Amino acid sequence: MTELLLEVRDLRVDFRLPNGVLHAVDGASFELRAGEALGIVGESGAGKTMALRALVGLLPRAATLAGGEIVFEGVDLAAAGPETLRAVRGRSISMIFQEPMTALNPVMRVGEQIAEGPLVRLGYSRRRAHERALELMRMVGIPDPEERAEAYAHELSGGMRQRVMIAIALSMEPKLILCDEPTTALDVTIQDQILKLLASLRERLQVSVVFVSHDLAVIAQTCRRVAVMYAGQVVETGSVEEVFREPRHPYTLGLLRSVPDVDDLREVLATIPGSPPDLASPPSGCRFHPRCAFAQDDCIKGEFPLRPLDGERATACIHHELAAADVRREPVIAGA
Repeated sequence: MTELLLEVRDLRVDFRLPNGVLHAVDGASFELRAGEALGIVGESGAGKTMALRALVGLLPRAATLAGGEIVFEGVDLAAAGPETLRAVRGRSISMIFQEPMTALNPVMRVGEQIAEGPLVRLGYSRRRAHERALELMRMVGIPDPEERAEAYAHELSGGMRQRVMIAIALSMEPKLILCDEPTTALDVTIQDQILKLLASLRERLQVSVVFVSHDLAVIAQTCRRVAVMYAGQVVETGSVEEVFREPRHPYTLGLLRSVPDVDDLREVLATIPGSPPDLASPPSGCRFHPRCAFAQDDCIKGEFPLRPLDGERATACIHHELAAADVRREPVIAGA
């Protein structure tokens, strides 16, 4: 079996508020093997982006890494100092952000931004760094790279800007790329092109990827394994095929049932009742129990960590067999 590249254990990220502490990530755990693609899904506010940013120390000023371990290639980045994080960030782990217009420098030509990492961090000469930038622009499908390298970010389309971000992420040959919903602001045609590009580059370069999205179809297209987050916690993990075909947590089942199906035209779209909890004052016990159709008395109190099932599956639901039975009665995937 391929060795573990990243292991996140009991990750906690807090925001201090005037009236208390908001637990944006509260005990999340997941792992990633070399060359693998892991998707993290959940509703807005589930803690996906904060978990991703915590991996490389890019949390907002109001947030703190309150606990847990982030073991990357045997080194716990959660306990590492700023110098170690700076050495890892960009060089071994890079990140593709959701909105390239705010991530790219508006007063630097895009070719210079792609060349900056090899020039400053890898010690390339200016000529060699420029050649590397053009090579990467060709790799990510930017036409006329010599001309586009002289452009500023505002002169490029959204799809081209995102390709520039991918080129920057690849510029120092990282082992892990973190993708924070990189296709959300793009139209569906360009989104499909970017997703296919990322999948192709991952296969070609054998780089590992953690892909955060609220779109289950995006995760199904790009990832082999998935971690489902709810209210700051990971509630289910496993292969995309198994989790999406037979979810073992009622929240995952609710997410899948709420996806529109062009082959099943209903007057009313299925939804998850209620709203996500206030993370400054979450409910006791299983955090999903106030919205769960299968909740029992023993769901209201206690701790609900991930519990291993068969193979690589794990769930935080102690009554996961009820979700499984409901799927057998009404499959979430047509023909399953």
